[in-house]
Amino acid sequence: MSSVDEDIKGVAFEHFIQRTTIQNDLGEYFTPRHIVRFMVKLVDPEFRQTVFDLFCGTGGFLVESYKHLSFKAGRSPRDIEILQTKTIFGQEITSNARIAKMNMILFGDGHSGVTQINSINNPPENKFQVVFSNIPFSQSLSRGEIRLVDSDAKDADEACLLRCFNSLSEGGSMAVIIPG
Repeated sequence: MSSVDEDIKGVAFEHFIQRTTIQNDLGEYFTPRHIVRFMVKLVDPEFRQTVFDLFCGTGGFLVESYKHLSFKAGRSPRDIEILQTKTIFGQEITSNARIAKMNMILFGDGHSGVTQINSINNPPENKFQVVFSNIPFSQSLSRGEIRLVDSDAKDADEACLLRCFNSLSEGGSMAVIIPG
């Protein structure tokens, strides 16, 4: 598999995922690849910056960020190690975290910093230089969970967006898909 072109692997993996999974109770959807690619190019993360997706689903933003940064990284064993183990991170509440890990492995990420965890209740604070995400629109959160994020947050969408923002380190960049 490692010698197969990445675009072919990506298309095949997405086809497999879309044919073998259904929308779950949280209303998750796949972010179209061209939108993901546009957002990553727009933010243009630099090698050695940490990239994070709080609601990573199957890992589309993580894979695209990995591909983007692999062109910017050097070819030394140390640079490759940094890219594979200290650069790309994601959290996902559902079992899709396992799919995101497999997706990252297929694209060469040796570490796969994806964890299955609730990002609302277990957020990183001020940690990452770049954040990408497609927040879970219209997610049901209790008033207590929303207040856990911010006492002034109006709804779950705002709470999810605030979690993304709060995970950024000072001077960081963020691109997030929000409901319109």
